[in-house]
Amino acid sequence: MAFKVEWVISGRILLVDLSDNITIEEFERAVYQAMFEVDRAGEPPFVHVIFQSLYGRIPPTNLQQMKRITESYFRNPRLGYTIVISTDEVYRFLSGLTAQMYHSRWRAFDSVQEGIAFLQAIDKTLAQVC
Repeated sequence: MAFKVEWVISGRILLVDLSDNITIEEFERAVYQAMFEVDRAGEPPFVHVIFQSLYGRIPPTNLQQMKRITESYFRNPRLGYTIVISTDEVYRFLSGLTAQMYHSRWRAFDSVQEGIAFLQAIDKTLAQVC
């Protein structure tokens, strides 16, 4: 499988781990799976999602594709922060730009641990479950 979706903290922080050979269709399925899990988590507080890809280039490679795939995701009222862990500068740039278009909370980091530390600092309700 080109991606794996799992809870880091049940109902609060979701990790979407993308492989190095992911296709645009698989990336789209990963985003939809993340949306499903965010919706399934139930009532507030927010659910934060970490997209991790440490293996190289990730589709989509243009803004129109990214916008089409992520529009529903970024508009989800249950979504907290989206954290991107990637060395792919194009992917980081496009996901950040798309998040700004929808006024979403978004950050990029070099490791999952940095992303979780940021979430714990910004979302004080996580201290209750960590």
